[in-house]
Amino acid sequence: MFHLYQDKTHEIFYIIKFKTGGSLLYDISISGKYNNLSAIQFDDLAAAYQENPKIKIVTTLREPTSTYFSGLHQLFSEHWHARAIHTKTQPAGTESVVSHFEREIKKRLPTKETKLPLYDFSDAHCSHNLWTMLCLIVGGCNVSIIELHKYSEYLYKYYPGCKDLIKEADANSHLTPEQVVKTSYKAFNNIICNPQKESNNPNTWENWMSLEIAAFDAIMVFLKDKKKQDAYHALNNIGESNIYWNKDPLLDFFPNVNYFVELIGKDNLPDSIVVRANAT
Repeated sequence: MFHLYQDKTHEIFYIIKFKTGGSLLYDISISGKYNNLSAIQFDDLAAAYQENPKIKIVTTLREPTSTYFSGLHQLFSEHWHARAIHTKTQPAGTESVVSHFEREIKKRLPTKETKLPLYDFSDAHCSHNLWTMLCLIVGGCNVSIIELHKYSEYLYKYYPGCKDLIKEADANSHLTPEQVVKTSYKAFNNIICNPQKESNNPNTWENWMSLEIAAFDAIMVFLKDKKKQDAYHALNNIGESNIYWNKDPLLDFFPNVNYFVELIGKDNLPDSIVVRANAT
């Protein structure tokens, strides 16, 4: 779910969610130009935080709907093709891929009326993530939030030796094959949107996404005035929502809410998040 890095030169820890710049940071780390920038485990971050709760944490922010569909496009360019090959039912063409995708989802979802569809398609690229950023804000961490459209400028400042690499990543950021985009949107409409038009299930994709959008809006308010009230309210609502946390029970996104409660401390977070951690 996250790319975790430590920059020992600048004393920075990075928590970068999939589809928000983590791959570029990885490319910089293996470029050979910044050997003090390296991937870490969450336990490494937790240990450093316990030693110094004011360590600098940098994360990136992207509008949730854009993040979601970017992740969905990637699933169709890689993940679900690979799964089809693995199950020896390799599809050919848009219709076959979409049909395969829908069959796989229906195996996990007996009825759309009584259960909440897996809107993240059991993949961290499409999962919710802004609860983590809200935790860092509400918990009083020393967090710097970089909006994605300002990310390259940030990287130029700290890693000027990789300027060409950063420029190339910018140039290639929107080069998803047209057929992949069409396929993923077709699957989204067939599997999620169209069935819900005739469904009485209130747990719609719009409701599921609305909490992530509210989190994004609260974070944007925080970036402007540094006040935590909106962030606290959004995080509390997320903690109380079963819709937001719905996921494949066999899929363990790392790190989960327990890690953040242990990292930041339950006294620094809304009770609903602490209860959520105890329930997962």
